[in-house]
Amino acid sequence: MKHLNVVRCLRAVLALMLITPSASAKMMASEAFPGLIGDEDRREILDSERSPWNAVGRVNIAGFSRSTMCTGTLVAPNIVLTAAHCLVDPRTGKAHKAESIHFLAGLRRDEYVEHQTAECLLFPENYRFTAEPKLSDIIMDVGVIVLREPLKVPPMGLAIGSKTTHLDRLMSVGYSRERPYLLTADKTCGILEKREGVWLTDCYTNYGGSGGPVLRIDDPNVEKGQLAAVMVAVAPQRYTLAIPKNVWGEMVEKASCDTTRP
Repeated sequence: MKHLNVVRCLRAVLALMLITPSASAKMMASEAFPGLIGDEDRREILDSERSPWNAVGRVNIAGFSRSTMCTGTLVAPNIVLTAAHCLVDPRTGKAHKAESIHFLAGLRRDEYVEHQTAECLLFPENYRFTAEPKLSDIIMDVGVIVLREPLKVPPMGLAIGSKTTHLDRLMSVGYSRERPYLLTADKTCGILEKREGVWLTDCYTNYGGSGGPVLRIDDPNVEKGQLAAVMVAVAPQRYTLAIPKNVWGEMVEKASCDTTRP
């Protein structure tokens, strides 16, 4: 394990984007920690350096002055999946410079397993950052970080096989503002509704969990699963929103900084 540069991590990245229950109104005030649903926080600490949790890490931006953060998942040796808005400066609406993006795999307290900077950032063709997102914006809120060098950490497996339904058990994993150096997980959540391609879930999350993996699991007591969606937003006290693999799977498969590649 390598030790964390605390100063760099305190200059973290974009917070979890908020949307209202109608999914179309202006962003809400941030004081209420609106990622929590219900009366009790179900999240558990994942204090493990084993696979697949060491494939989950913090996405940090060097020199970014705001104390905010995001989560990312290593899905190939040099590919990190996260939320698109995590890679964008909200003041300008433009992507951060790739060299300023850092991925710390397996961050636990003051240590991490591996670290690498970005070579390039990839977005869906029609993605545009907006502070007033609609569901048509949310469905595009997926970003890919192509790392300069591949990591030795085993990537997290992607969901395969049958289509995810309301009956499937999900696990939402991510870092959060109140626990920025330890992963937490809601192991007992699921899909409430599918709307315009977006999953509305009852998974608990909070600021910093944006870009975190949503896994399909067979048993909530088994700490393994298949990456089925990416957590990107919350409707305060109502539901969280995740983008399923069928939206971003091909984007991840073809991810490359080679602009001549088809």
